[in-house]
Amino acid sequence: MKRILIIIIGLTLNLSLFSHPWKPSHYVIIDTDGGIDDLRAITMLLASPDVRVMAITVSPGALSTENAYIKVKSLLNSSDVELFVAEIIKKYGMDEWTSSVITNELRGHLGVFSIVGVKMGIRAREYFDTGVDEFSTISFAGSDPPLSCINDGLQVSAGSTPDHGLLTVRNDIPTTPSAEFTYMNRKIRLTLKPEIEEKIRPELKEINFVDGLDSNIYWELVRKNSIKYWHDLDRHDIFLIEIVE
Repeated sequence: MKRILIIIIGLTLNLSLFSHPWKPSHYVIIDTDGGIDDLRAITMLLASPDVRVMAITVSPGALSTENAYIKVKSLLNSSDVELFVAEIIKKYGMDEWTSSVITNELRGHLGVFSIVGVKMGIRAREYFDTGVDEFSTISFAGSDPPLSCINDGLQVSAGSTPDHGLLTVRNDIPTTPSAEFTYMNRKIRLTLKPEIEEKIRPELKEINFVDGLDSNIYWELVRKNSIKYWHDLDRHDIFLIEIVE
């Protein structure tokens, strides 16, 4: 009980980052085991103008109490994103917001190409007018980061997971920030526009060259860069869409 009480107090203090200036219709206390579905629900509740989250408790389930605490606390501590939350949701919708949050929680850090993958998967769903788990995906991003981070975003936003046989990652050809999506008898290929890729890659290389992967400064700059592109890149403008015969 003492451990749970500490967790409640710690998380309640961090919730002030997400407090609303207007009067909500509902006041809630959330109990979670840190599962992916719970994290998605928490982000939606925190973003709702009708809900005030008073506290979050954690209990064992999908994760241990300690690991669930770490996951939820990490989510709540993302105060640098707070300034952009409302605008990102307004511009791109709740689906892209929650998919990006879940993707980056799974990865443990924000990444530009994982966000590109989220935007790509949702854009493909819009094109076919489908939900998740309804089409197969072949990724040409390969298995080497940072480009392969696209695959993480695709899994969450499109529901194309290897376990369901819906995601194939090609490593036998030169990697590109693109993927093919097949729904029924229709197939399209989405590719990040070259001018955008040519802007992202040098920035990441420069950060890596100056600070190195083992530097905390590196990951802080990557995070800052990722938030910028998350906010600025409109999924309706950043991809080339080709019909594949």
